Amino acid sequence: MGSSPTRGSQYRSIFLELWYSVLCRCNLRIVVDKREKNSGIPELLKQSGVFVDFATLKVGDYIVFNNVVIERKTVSDLLSSFYDGRLFIQCSQLVKHFSSPLLIVEGNMMEDLKAESTRSFRSYEKNSASL
Repeated sequence: MGSSPTRGSQYRSIFLELWYSVLCRCNLRIVVDKREKNSGIPELLKQSGVFVDFATLKVGDYIVFNNVVIERKTVSDLLSSFYDGRLFIQCSQLVKHFSSPLLIVEGNMMEDLKAESTRSFRSYEKNSASL
């Protein structure tokens, strides 16, 4: 008969139960930068049983352990921080202060690149027309 959709949902349910029980036993606490409050991620972490503390972080967006920090970027933020030089400064600070820094890029790269190039082209057209 093949695998049924029920089996996949069973595995997912078991995985979520295990994940939740691990989180509860560990009493995992993550420090989240205050600027990430409206991203929706802190709420998801809380729903998963993680203790979330908010602070103004000088480096990174999420401190998971003393040596693990996460910098979260959308594709458009990644591109703009690359072009204006912030990305290199941020990454060097992450490496300087944490032994295990992570950079997570959120979004659909192809769709966001298309949107970004369209915006850039329209901006170029607008600036050229005003000359």
